[in-house]
Amino acid sequence: MEEFEEETFWQKAKVQLKCDVPLHLQKVLVRTGYLNSALKDLTDAQIDKIEMDIRRLPELVNLPPGHPNVKSICGKFVEHSKDFAIMSGERALLLNLAKAVQDKGWPYFTKSRARAGSQRGDDRDETALRTKLIDHFTQRSDMSEDFLLKSAAHFNQLRPQQQACSDHMSIVWSTKCMQH
Repeated sequence: MEEFEEETFWQKAKVQLKCDVPLHLQKVLVRTGYLNSALKDLTDAQIDKIEMDIRRLPELVNLPPGHPNVKSICGKFVEHSKDFAIMSGERALLLNLAKAVQDKGWPYFTKSRARAGSQRGDDRDETALRTKLIDHFTQRSDMSEDFLLKSAAHFNQLRPQQQACSDHMSIVWSTKCMQH
């Protein structure tokens, strides 16, 4: 299983929301245990419970109000954490984040950057893969008439989009066959 990278999550959240999630809200979600797949189910009622958890935070971690660690989560409520509230715009942003996680799925937000570049549609990756596949099958085929007939029959069963891809492969394949 791939290791969760918080930075990757917030970068992808920014892309989906078209804005940054304020740092104190990020810390609130982490501290209250919502930075996981449960985020997709976040509701107004759960945000109310998050507020209650944060109001109790200083006593739970045995820190005085105004402490820098409390400030990083409570923001402007640092001196009066008992009054902590998620503002209506912040609440809307959290609900939008929950919807984005629900729509895209948790794995989208946790994929590392290295894998994100090889998504479908990246021409360089598709061309490289096609070339590798052609080389693989060229080396293993006997180029017999039976093999070629089966390949042609398979091609005729493909959908138009797949045939377009196969047309490209056929050109490369023909070139490879002529070399043998």
